[in-house]
Amino acid sequence: MNAHISGQHGAGWLDWASPLALSNSVGAHEPSSLALGWRRHKQQDLINLLGATYSAILFIGATNASVVQSVVAGERTVFYHERATRMYPELPYAFVQVAIEIIYVAIQNFVYSCLLFFMIGYNFKVEKFLYFYYFIFLCFTYFSMYGMMVVALTPGHQIAAIVMSFLLSFRNLFSGFLIPMPLEVKDSFSKENL
Repeated sequence: MNAHISGQHGAGWLDWASPLALSNSVGAHEPSSLALGWRRHKQQDLINLLGATYSAILFIGATNASVVQSVVAGERTVFYHERATRMYPELPYAFVQVAIEIIYVAIQNFVYSCLLFFMIGYNFKVEKFLYFYYFIFLCFTYFSMYGMMVVALTPGHQIAAIVMSFLLSFRNLFSGFLIPMPLEVKDSFSKENL
C-alpha cells in the first residue's frame, strides 16, 4: 500500500494530508468571524465584544485542540515504528510536529484575523493589526499545543478528549467571563437591623 495513502509517513505530513482536519478548522473559523461583525459605540458594546471574542477563540481553540488530537494519535504509531528502527529520535520528531502545527495555525490565524479585525471595526493601523494577529496566534498555538500535550500524556485520543474537555471546562469556569460580579451584601449586624 502507498505510504501516503495509509498514513505511514514522516512526521507532520499527516496533518497537511488530512482533509477532515482542514475542513473542521476552516469550517469553525469563518462562520464565527462572520457572526461577530458589529460596531462598538458604548462601554457595554466593548464588553460584549470582548466576551464574544473570548468565546469565539475558546470555541475555535477547543476545535483545533480536538482536531489535532486524532492526528497526533495517528502519528504516534508511526513514531513508535520509526523510533524502533532508529529513524527519528524523540526531540527532532517533536520539533517537526510543532513546526508543522505552527505553520498550519499561522495560515488559519491569518484568515481569521483578517475577517475578525475588519468586521469588528477596529481602526486600521498596521501595528494594531499585527498585535491583534500576534495575540490570537498565541491563543490558537496554545490550544493546538495543549491538544498535542494531552495526547502525549494519555494512552489514547479517546481518554485525551475526556481530559481535555474537563480541563477546558475548568479553564472556562475560572476565566472570569462566567463568574458574575459580586452583589452588595447588606450587613446583617448594622444598626438598622438591631
